[in-house]
Amino acid sequence: MNPQYQMILFAVLVIVAFGCYICYQNRQTKISTLRKIRKQYGKRPEREYEYAEFEAITHYFQRKNKNGFVIDDITWNDLDMDTIFMLLNQTYSCVGESYLYALLRTPAFSREELEHRERLVRYFSDHEKEREQMAWFFAKVGKTGKKSIFDYIYNLAECETGSRLMDVLCLAAIGAGVASIFFTSYGPLLLLAALAFSWSVYYKEKKRIEPYIISCKCFLEMLKMADKLSSMKAQETEEYI
Repeated sequence: MNPQYQMILFAVLVIVAFGCYICYQNRQTKISTLRKIRKQYGKRPEREYEYAEFEAITHYFQRKNKNGFVIDDITWNDLDMDTIFMLLNQTYSCVGESYLYALLRTPAFSREELEHRERLVRYFSDHEKEREQMAWFFAKVGKTGKKSIFDYIYNLAECETGSRLMDVLCLAAIGAGVASIFFTSYGPLLLLAALAFSWSVYYKEKKRIEPYIISCKCFLEMLKMADKLSSMKAQETEEYI
């Protein structure tokens, strides 16, 4: 076989193998997540919270319009509601746990609303397949840890793009470092210095914009989830979907 065709065939095989590996990993992730969902259902959460992580969960409530009765901070602390929230928080997404916190801070008193919530609770208690399917959708959205998606989504328009000058300087420094290898014995050191400089610039910028990237990822997963939820045939959830 022509060596050129051999290289093409090898490249195709590598791409196919990589695609199969990605599919396998995605399947294993789904199996692992569903196993976790089944294991944790109805159990007491064992999660431990860092202060910044718990603080991020509260930001949706802090930002939303507060109509009607709201539990004030003093009453909330007197009732140790942070602990109650932690005992109830078996959610799988940043939006889920943020909404749960807001729900506890704004309790409902309407008999109709409470009965409606009870119907939802009973529905998902009795319908294991639908419950696990919806939990899987939310698990794909994921959690943002110490970063609140609501802070960064709301402020995304204010994120400054910054100057491209540093990018150009990094590329020029690396190019000069590569060229210097052919002209001076100090070339490798100059190249290493250029690479170190470029990596420092990269990580500094990455740290600044990473919360926005994480929030955008969650937001895109929420849109995908909304499409999938719309295909679910569950009478009790039609109003929400």
